[in-house]
Amino acid sequence: MNEFFDRNKYYLKEIRKEVAKDMIVKHHYSHSWTSCDFTLGVFEKTEIVHNFFDIVEDKVIGCIVYGHPIGRQVINGLVKPNDKIKLGNDNVLELTRLWIEDGHGKNIESWTISQSFEWLKKNRPEVKALISYADPFENHLGTIYQATNWLYQSIENTSDDHHYMISTTEPPNCKWMHPRTLVSKYGTQSFDHLDSVLPRPYWKKAYRRKYRYVYILTNKKEKRWLVDNLNPTPLPYPKEISNPEKNVIIRVD
Repeated sequence: MNEFFDRNKYYLKEIRKEVAKDMIVKHHYSHSWTSCDFTLGVFEKTEIVHNFFDIVEDKVIGCIVYGHPIGRQVINGLVKPNDKIKLGNDNVLELTRLWIEDGHGKNIESWTISQSFEWLKKNRPEVKALISYADPFENHLGTIYQATNWLYQSIENTSDDHHYMISTTEPPNCKWMHPRTLVSKYGTQSFDHLDSVLPRPYWKKAYRRKYRYVYILTNKKEKRWLVDNLNPTPLPYPKEISNPEKNVIIRVD
């Protein structure tokens, strides 16, 4: 692999959601699709000529996916209550998936994110803010967001200590049930009750708060105001996973 990629050989272009979904389900570590408003493909310029048409077919080597945040409270609570600027459903998007195949050199992921900012400013000017999450259970700190100058927020909307995610199929090829899913399926997220009704074996892991990052796309004046009023206030970047022992998966027989 080259140490650094040649940015002159790559570009972003909107692609069909079905194409992006196929890549994400096959290759992304989550192997799952999610909220999607639009998808941008990462293309590598090639010299391959189409068999029937006299055009060059460039190769799609990855994609970046943006969707509407799940839960209205995410948008409503992103900035402190005020009468100056209101963020609505059209003003905030979440970067929900990013995948690029290996072998294209360092920095291509951060370049892709930066290029998506430029695409948004040109094609979706109503979008004022972006959010994304890094999952500490996957040993992700969000270094790619730190490298592209997102702001870090510590979110305290749940506890790491007594909420669990449950799987009734063996990891790693399983689908974890979120505490909210457990409530809808079993009527509770109380582990004592779940333990009495879940089939054996099952697997559990602590529900970890994710690291949240925010990026502001507006002009300098509005950006300064939004940054000053983000809720919660941005903090210095985390440099290591806190409480790594909570990443342990436990089998219950």
